[in-house]
Amino acid sequence: MSIQDWGATGELVGCVVVIATLVYLALHARQNTRAIRLSTSRSVTEDFRGMFALMSKQSGLSEVIHNRGQ
Repeated sequence: MSIQDWGATGELVGCVVVIATLVYLALHARQNTRAIRLSTSRSVTEDFRGMFALMSKQSGLSEVIHNRGQ
């Protein structure tokens, strides 16, 4: 094999590695986005759960919140 053949083989291998890296990064970014959305959803759900638990314990508070919306 000549030096040009080795160079062409190196370029081909480099191209394959770059494509594989881009695919890996795209999959990882998608997974990270899903995890962040799930975490945010859980946080909001816990906040609402806490608010409703507080309102159920204190009847005056639920009246204030209900009347505020009108």
